[in-house]
Amino acid sequence: MDAAPRNSVQLVQLGDEALERISDTLSDLYLNLYGERTVDARASLTGNMLAHVFEGGLGVSDQWLLRSGRGERLREFRQNFFEVVSGEMVGVVGDLTGMPVTYSFSGFDPTTRTTHSIFVLDTTELGGAEQRQAVLNWSEQVRRNARRLREEHRETREVHQALKAQMREKREEVARAEDDDRDAGRSSDDS
Repeated sequence: MDAAPRNSVQLVQLGDEALERISDTLSDLYLNLYGERTVDARASLTGNMLAHVFEGGLGVSDQWLLRSGRGERLREFRQNFFEVVSGEMVGVVGDLTGMPVTYSFSGFDPTTRTTHSIFVLDTTELGGAEQRQAVLNWSEQVRRNARRLREEHRETREVHQALKAQMREKREEVARAEDDDRDAGRSSDDS
C-alpha cells in the first residue's frame, strides 16, 4: 500500500527587521483605512503563517459600543471591515514577504480589545525566491568584480601613461645629448 502524500509545510524565515517592517506597514495601512492608530502592534511567523496582532485602534464610536455592552456588534462590524480591506492587506504582505498569500482572515476580541490578522503564505514559490536571491547575489558579485577590474584597469592605464611619459622624456634627453654632442663636434671642427 502506498503511503499517502504528506502536505508538508515549508518553513519561511523572516528576520526581526522584516517582521517589524511588515507590522509597521500593516499598522500604517490600518491607520489610513480605519483612521485610528494601533497600539503594541507586532508580527510573528510560525511555519508559513504570518500573524499581525495589535491592541486598540478603536474610534470613539467603537469605544462607546464596548462601554454600552455591544461588543459583539463591534466584532461583527470590524470583521466586515477586514473582509473589505483584505485585498489591500494581502497585497502588502505579499509584497513585503515576496510570497503570495493563499488565505487570510482577521478577527477582533472585544474582551481584550485585540485584533488578529493571519496570512497563510504560499511556500511553493520559496524555491523561486531562493533562486531569485541567488541571481541577485551573483549579479552583485559581478558588479563588484567589474568595479574592481575597472579600478585595476585605470591604475594600469595610469602606470602605462607615466611610463610612456618617462620614455618620451628619456628619448628627448638622449636626442638633446646627441644634438649637444654634434654641436660640440662641429664647433671643434670649426676651430
